[in-house]
Amino acid sequence: MRRIFLRTFVFFLTVLLFSVLYQSRASAAYTITTTSESTSQPSTQEAQDYLTGDLECTENCQAVVTENTRTVHITFTGLLNEAYTLCLHTSCINKSRAEELSPEIEAQTEERTASGGTLTLDVCADGEDSLKLLDEDEHECNDGDGDNGDYFWGRHVYGLALFNKDSPKLRVGVATFYVYQYYPEVKVSPERPRVGQTINVTIRGTRRPHSRANRNNYAVEIARQDDPGTIYSQDCINVPNNSAGRTIPLDGREEGDYIIKINEQTGDGELFGNDCSAEFTYYWIKIHVRNNHDRNPNLNKMEIIPDPNGTELAGLKGKKKAPPPPCATALNDSGNCPKVKTGIGIDIGTSPREFVKSIFSLILGISGGIALLLIIYSGYMLMVSRAKPEALQAAQDQLIAAVVGLVFIIFSLVVLQVIGVDILKIPGFNP
Repeated sequence: MRRIFLRTFVFFLTVLLFSVLYQSRASAAYTITTTSESTSQPSTQEAQDYLTGDLECTENCQAVVTENTRTVHITFTGLLNEAYTLCLHTSCINKSRAEELSPEIEAQTEERTASGGTLTLDVCADGEDSLKLLDEDEHECNDGDGDNGDYFWGRHVYGLALFNKDSPKLRVGVATFYVYQYYPEVKVSPERPRVGQTINVTIRGTRRPHSRANRNNYAVEIARQDDPGTIYSQDCINVPNNSAGRTIPLDGREEGDYIIKINEQTGDGELFGNDCSAEFTYYWIKIHVRNNHDRNPNLNKMEIIPDPNGTELAGLKGKKKAPPPPCATALNDSGNCPKVKTGIGIDIGTSPREFVKSIFSLILGISGGIALLLIIYSGYMLMVSRAKPEALQAAQDQLIAAVVGLVFIIFSLVVLQVIGVDILKIPGFNP
């Protein structure tokens, strides 16, 4: 009987370890590094600080991807040394199984084999929703300038997913990254303008594809700080791909505190679009127009504020969000995960009703397992306690208690239904 007890314990322990190891394959970690554009595309220092934060990242770092990033390097760790199916479309990150992919997406999947528990993928953009792998021979997956749509689109999320190549083709890893807008370099001269003095705004640097005429058009506006919605003037410019950039003069203003807005131009169907309307705001530049700046030294400093409207996702200064849990099924219409995988081999629902049901089922399973072990142990004690009346009686009592407890566990759902539905009539408590 002792051997039976030990074998049963080893069996349960083996099943638990197998479940944990199997589930770990569905939560592979990843890191991201990038190959950026050349330094000939400068940014304002305030924009760099906004994107990268003030603190240096030393652990679990994820590089910032912008519109001028050429290649993203994604390294998965914690994998088995086997072949994986790779889906490079953003919609794949919401699929838990390869069978859920549409025929069009499945036809574009790739296969790669992990080595040493890791898999490194070099990717660039393939439009606004897909990625493509770096060409292994030419070491380039675009035309150099990204004019064929293979540049990263700002304010878009890209992602890819790894699936087991063999059945059941479960998703074992997901990597996603957000593409930040490229913030060009801006300078204002003079920084302390006098009343009526012309204010020159210079914008330098372009985003990929650098040679496309309509890609780097900006709407420059000026308004008062106490009334930023009222625009005094608006001019649109196209920034060429050269080191000088382009300068636009703004009419001098009367004494006061002003905001110069650097916006993305919309409606730019031609080289200089007829519709000089503004969309995304890159910067607010706060300036102070005075005849005598020495009277108030605190107003001497010009202030540059990137993304003043908070349209862009927050920079990396804040805490990173926790990674999404491994979803057991496809996301629902609301974008939520109906069931979450766990390390003990069961799936737990995320809605209140399904969560309670899952926890109750888990408790029933654990309780039943404990009752079964107690029955086995009581039977063993009965066998070794025949010459000891007191120990024999204790073993019999324990066996009876275990059997009664197991019976109550088996019929607990019936008892709960009678109490909750028939007696208390709890709303929503259906059989």
